[in-house]
Formats: sequence, C-alpha cells, structure tokens
Amino acid sequence: MEVHESRTRPENAVLLKAELGRIDGSVSTTYPELWIASSGPLRVDALIRAIARILRGVNHDSSERVAGLVLALYLVTSSRRDRNAQGLANFFHQVIDADAEILFIIPALERITANFQLGSFTLERTDLHRLKDLCRRVDCDYADRYGASLEGTQCIRSGAIPSRIFAKSLLRDHNQLRYRVYDEYMGAVAHGIRQAVARAFSIETALLSIASGWHFPLERLLRLSPMKTIALFRERAYKNSRGWVVPSTPGFTLVHSTDFWPMGAEEAQKWAESSTGRLNPQDDMPAWIHSPARLTVAAMSHAGGDESDLAGLVATTAIELLLTEGSQDIQRTVVQLGACVWRHARISESVLDEERIKSLYDARSKFVHEGKTILSADSLDLVMLARAVVRVAARAAAASKLPRGLAHADWLQKLKAVQTSEQAKIAVDAVVLRSVGLID
Repeated sequence: MEVHESRTRPENAVLLKAELGRIDGSVSTTYPELWIASSGPLRVDALIRAIARILRGVNHDSSERVAGLVLALYLVTSSRRDRNAQGLANFFHQVIDADAEILFIIPALERITANFQLGSFTLERTDLHRLKDLCRRVDCDYADRYGASLEGTQCIRSGAIPSRIFAKSLLRDHNQLRYRVYDEYMGAVAHGIRQAVARAFSIETALLSIASGWHFPLERLLRLSPMKTIALFRERAYKNSRGWVVPSTPGFTLVHSTDFWPMGAEEAQKWAESSTGRLNPQDDMPAWIHSPARLTVAAMSHAGGDESDLAGLVATTAIELLLTEGSQDIQRTVVQLGACVWRHARISESVLDEERIKSLYDARSKFVHEGKTILSADSLDLVMLARAVVRVAARAAAASKLPRGLAHADWLQKLKAVQTSEQAKIAVDAVVLRSVGLID
C-alpha cells in the first residue's frame, strides 16, 4: 500500500485530495491528485474505517477525510517492515495535545475601529505584529509573506481551542511527499475546527443577536462567501517553538473522485432519455412538487457532515409536504406512505420499512421538541426517503396526460389506495403503480 501524487488514477487507488488550482500571489499553480493505492488483499476504504475507529479512541477528529489522510501519513512516515500492529500503535503514540486559534479575516470597514469581546471571541483589527510573532515561533513564514494583504483588515479571533493532532516531529526530514501529506492532514483537522468554532460563535452570540438585533452571520458567510481564515496550532509541550499554520482562502476544491464529471455526463444522458427527464421543469412540473424538490436538494447539501440535524429536519419537511395534506395523523401517514414508496422506489440499500421510518420520524421529533441531535445515519436515511418520494411524485406527473395538471390530492388518494391494498395483501395492477409513479 503506497501514497502517490498522480494526475491519473493509479490501479486500485482511492482519491484523497484533488484541486482545480491554487493562487499564490500572482502565480497560479496546480497540484497532482493525492492517492492511496493498494496492491494487496486489504481494501483502502476498510483501512480508513479502521483508522477512524482508532482516532475516536484517542479523542482525535475521526471524520472520513481526516482518517484517510492519517492513513496516508502513517504510510509515508513508516517503512514496510514496521507496518504491523506494534508499528501502528507506536504511530498513534505521536498524537499529542495542542491548542488551536482561528482567525476569521474580514475586509476593513471604513471608520470601524472598535475592538470588543463577545464570549470567548475577540472582534478586532487584525494584529499583524502578534500574528507575525506567532508564525515565526513555529517556523512559518506565512505572515511575513502575506502580511501586507492583511493590512487594515478586521478579524474575529477565537480563544484557545483544545485539540489533538499528530506531532510535527513526524517530519524528521524534508521529504516533499511527507510534508504535503502532513500539510493536507493539518488542513483537514483545521477544517473541522473552523466549522465547530463558527457554530460556537453562533451559539455564544445568539441571545445578544435576538435581544439587540445585532447579527453577524459567521456560519453562513463561511459557507457561502470567500472568507479568508487562519488556523494557528501550537503543541502544548513546545508552545513557543512547535506548531503549524493553516491559511485558508476559499477556492475550488474537488471533494469528488475524478470519476465525478464522467459519471455526471452518463447520468445526464440517462436522465434526458427518461420520462421524467423529458418534462420541462417550468412548464410541465406540478407546482406542488417544486418546494419539496428544492428542500430535498437543500437537505442533500447539508447531509453527511456537521449539519446532520439541519439535513434531517429539512428532508422531513419535504416528505411531509408531499405525503400529507390537511388535518391528519402526520406521523402515521408519513410512516405508512413512506414505507410504501420505499418498497417500490428504493434508491439505496437502506431498509426503510414502517418500523425504521417511525424511528426516523421520532428522531426528528426529539430534535424539534427536545433538542436531541439527529444522528448522521438517521439524517442520511431521511434524505434518501425524501429523494425517493420526490422522484415518485415526479414520475407520476410524467405518466399523466397533463403533467402540470396532476393534482396533489388525486396523487395522494391513489398512493393511499395502493398502500391499503398492499397492506391487505391485494395485488395492485402495474398500470396503477405506474400512474402513481411507483414504477416506470
């Protein structure tokens, strides 16, 4: 098993990192993709999951992105003869305590010079003298090289955040690949901390914002706008001499494999040839499908990460809009009709029967009413169910003689009739199933 920098996929390789490009000053550069390739019986994805479990055990960020880069770091810092259980244990002994500090850089606003404290956050003009001193202490030239671009800016600076990282001492030599892997690893850790700090800012300023109307939407800006951030890591045992600096200027970073665009072309062709794909979204799609479709796309964009609660909540809203109408037992209706849809139109290997959907809806209700977190796996299943329900509704429109004129109530009535018949173990004709959108 080896780590490769390559612009083409090595055999049996898993992609860790791919970028469209970076701009350093006025110079544009591109980097080869970073891969892990296996020539033996062990699968890379299985090893990444194993690494994630070990990371959880040492209180380290265990996201898939970080775990993949930790596996790469282990491979580039170990010899083949040392890759055994003891060697892996020794490697994880390199996890140490550190403190991180995040600076969110904001362009200066004219005549705005106030420095003030909000909870654990300091809002101030960017202190270049302090930044340069900290960077020099950890042997980083970032502030010296790019300090001019920070002149006159303001920042939101976090307090010290306890973190767990692999020690910088792993970089025992100037091996270029080892340095890149460690830098990418620290970038992935910084990403997780940056998101958590932005959420903490929202929490710490929420009551002030509600009471006064003063609201700085840091989380939204970080997600949607080109906000520069700087993460400063310092190892606690060597606070004044050992650390890492992770600057982040939003750009275009590919998180998909290089199969993403070819797969998109293939899917677009199949979509264009399908009955639903031939519908004009503006002229043919019934109005009652549009909002649930937009909500489902929004849920997809939040799924699988730090916003599982939001993804699950938005997905459930989309499901309710399509499967319920008027005053009724909403949960029971969603459970029964959702299970009926999934039996015919499942789009993953998840088992979404009535019992599972009820547990998913309970998770959503506990979040809404008790503030209990929706687990990532539950959130992903809710998103899958929302996708299936929207897909079935759209197929029903495509099967109708007048797609835009398909009434929500009529579609729901047919879907309930199918569910009732199947519950009574009465076979349903394929023509009926097609008119409801449950089959093509």
